[in-house]
Amino acid sequence: MVEKNGKNLWERLMASEAGGHILTVFSGTFVAQVFSFLILPFLAILYTPEDMGVRGVFLAVHATIAIALNGGYEVAIMLPEQDEKANELLLLSLFLTFAVSTISLGLAIIFGDWFWSLVNTPELLQWQYLLVMSLLFEGLNQPLRIYVNRFKHYRLLTASKMAQPMIGGIAMLGFGYMGWGFEGLILGGLIGQVSATILLVVDGLSVLNKYPFRYTLSSIKEVALTYQDFPKKGMGSAWLNVLATQLPMYILPATFGKEVAGHFHLAQKALMMPFAMVAKAVGDVFYEQASRAKAKSQEALKSLTHETFRYLAIGGLVPSVLIMLFAPAAISLFPDPDWHAAGEYIRWLMPWVYATLLAIPLSFIMDVERRLDFQLWYQMGSFLVKALALGIGAIYLNALGEIVLYSLSCTILSSYLVWEMLKMSKGRQGV
Repeated sequence: MVEKNGKNLWERLMASEAGGHILTVFSGTFVAQVFSFLILPFLAILYTPEDMGVRGVFLAVHATIAIALNGGYEVAIMLPEQDEKANELLLLSLFLTFAVSTISLGLAIIFGDWFWSLVNTPELLQWQYLLVMSLLFEGLNQPLRIYVNRFKHYRLLTASKMAQPMIGGIAMLGFGYMGWGFEGLILGGLIGQVSATILLVVDGLSVLNKYPFRYTLSSIKEVALTYQDFPKKGMGSAWLNVLATQLPMYILPATFGKEVAGHFHLAQKALMMPFAMVAKAVGDVFYEQASRAKAKSQEALKSLTHETFRYLAIGGLVPSVLIMLFAPAAISLFPDPDWHAAGEYIRWLMPWVYATLLAIPLSFIMDVERRLDFQLWYQMGSFLVKALALGIGAIYLNALGEIVLYSLSCTILSSYLVWEMLKMSKGRQGV
């Protein structure tokens, strides 16, 4: 019955105006992801593993700070009934962006030399100001993307999502062709980011001109207090999740060198792109159907969750096994032997990616069951386990052993999360 209702809902949705908007946004995201995936071999030809490793560290630091840029308030922009409140949340998010970017600039000036040497990428010292600039544009991009979505400017939103990876990717290829090193990867990424943000800024300003409003510091403070749960309850677990994900790019270059970090960065990117895209697409549909199933009965939620798990487990098994068996041989055909080690990394990272394919959609059960407390505890435990695995590998193992141990720990963590979600769907409380 759940599946039938889900199909009917999907048919009605695709026939509606909302369905057209969903297809517009999804098609743009899909094209951008496919483009990013297809240019990976060309980037590997034009750049060395060391270049990729340096860029991986740059992106890791960027991701770790970016999660705090808007204080979590950008998520709330969609919620107020009054546009004036949404405008105030936008201004609050932008103010926090400038504040966090300024603090980041100060920390870079004071501690930059020490930090970049610690992670074995001293060449990033002279590029750290581009990192601050990239954070500033990311902080503008995040709330503006949600803001234009609120006003249903889906074509502009889609154009922005496509501009960043496609313009950035073309720029990276161009700089690589000219013989640039990691600088081409960093500058190309920034060009794509700026292009996407400019589109959003222009559209956001046009919206503000159509809906003028007055604001005061007291009104901004009031809206910050109204939506204070977003930074209080959401930021901690989100930041721990990002930090745990980026840990290898801090530890690998410091212990085994930038070449190993580059192999890991490319292997992870090549695997996560297609599998994460499928997981997110399934997750979006599962979240909606799970919410409806929960409203109907606990048994309906359990049935839907277990059925989704079976489809994902069976559907992802064959490609995962094939990748594990043939990835090293396939990568060995690559003309540059410096990249051949990435094939082994892909092989041993695959179990983790397969478990992630199962975990991402099912993790919406925590939202359906309102178990954000479990989410925080899980992220804390996940961070500690991953840090321990990387620490043990750095001390006692070689580079490949480090990757295998890290992948094993991630696979166990994701499998545990899947088990808890299956249990939670039955109405039983997770740990």
